[in-house]
Amino acid sequence: FGGTDNRDTKDATKETLYTAHDGVARKLELTANGNREYLIRPGYRIAEDSSNRPSFAIVPAPRLQSYESVKVRGRVKFILKAANSIEIKGIIGRYSEDNGATWIEGTIIEFTQRFILEGQPSGKGVLYQFRYKATNGRVSDWSDIIRVDVF
Repeated sequence: FGGTDNRDTKDATKETLYTAHDGVARKLELTANGNREYLIRPGYRIAEDSSNRPSFAIVPAPRLQSYESVKVRGRVKFILKAANSIEIKGIIGRYSEDNGATWIEGTIIEFTQRFILEGQPSGKGVLYQFRYKATNGRVSDWSDIIRVDVF
């Protein structure tokens, strides 16, 4: 899976793997009935603080480290930064093409802090916001609005 020739295949395979992992983790959490041994037996680790309890702390919203949309039409690269990246399970995004009057949710789901969105409306200014899905079912607030003039 090395090099740029296989990037799409690698990304699709990675998304399939993460989707399968998320499905297994959900089923384990739903059927565990609080049994910690049941959850960790298949090799999963439970994210915990130093007192061996699951965290219920507020997850800070994502911060933008950088973005780029200058090389390929309709492509936007984002790099987000988390206060504690170990507890982040995924990134949920939304976007608006009409300056925030309406937001489209459910189409941006990523699993790493560094990702590329393809097929964005070329030649338009688009607003983006992201939030983290963290361990123990926690969700962060939406990030600040990020305005991108898509190439």
